[in-house]
Amino acid sequence: LLSGAGQLANGADQINDGSTQLADGSETLGEGLDTLKDGTHTLATSLLDGAETVNDINPTDANFTMFSDPTKLTHKEYSHVPNYGAALAPYIMSMALYVGAVVFNTIYPVRKKAIAGKSGLAWWASKMSVALPVAVLMALIEGGILLLLGLQVQAVGQFFVMAVLAGLAFMSIVLFLTITLDNVGRFIAMLLLIVQLGGSGGTFPMPLTNSFFNAIHPFLPMSYSIYGFRQAITGGMGQNLYMQSILILLIVFVVFSGLLLLFMTISQKKKVETTENEETLTA
Repeated sequence: LLSGAGQLANGADQINDGSTQLADGSETLGEGLDTLKDGTHTLATSLLDGAETVNDINPTDANFTMFSDPTKLTHKEYSHVPNYGAALAPYIMSMALYVGAVVFNTIYPVRKKAIAGKSGLAWWASKMSVALPVAVLMALIEGGILLLLGLQVQAVGQFFVMAVLAGLAFMSIVLFLTITLDNVGRFIAMLLLIVQLGGSGGTFPMPLTNSFFNAIHPFLPMSYSIYGFRQAITGGMGQNLYMQSILILLIVFVVFSGLLLLFMTISQKKKVETTENEETLTA
């Protein structure tokens, strides 16, 4: 009985402690309810103020557009290409002019000397007087046919200037290789064509090609004919690049024509000396 009375006393103390904690919790709950009441009042007041502010706004269609479409894409064309054919025309024209030069030097006997015993300059002039008009004629016919077929050209004058100069440059390259190396030269000319088809950037942008074609791209004549044709047909490349292309193709034409003249002069001189030596020995 004495032991049970002690346990009962301890339980009474625990109940007393719990009652104290409950009283403290009730006080805290009361304070929280007061805070909640104040917050509810603040929320109600703020919503009321916000509603009054919104009602004071007079939205327009521009406001609705701003919220429904907050961003705007600005698109500006620096050149207009109507279709894929117009985009590919510079590449096809350049390739056709080069192939035309190869075909001409294969069919026409460019290595045959029409004037025996004359100087190298006369030999050079006899070949250039045929090859250069053919190159110009190819360029004019090609450009004219494309215009008749509906190709939209922004600058017709620049278009034909680039065609003629590209034809002359390609003709001078192939003519030099053919006359100096014969069939080997024709083979090298075809290899150069194949390299230019991949490295001139006519079908795909150069950043999409491999490092080899990117490395040789600045040294290929067809790269600049394509640049020039693009500027003449659709614009967007810039006049500076067009003039640079004109200058480079002109340099190519002058250099290879000069090398051909030098080769013919030296070759004719050696042949004359050989003939004179043979006549001296015979006498």
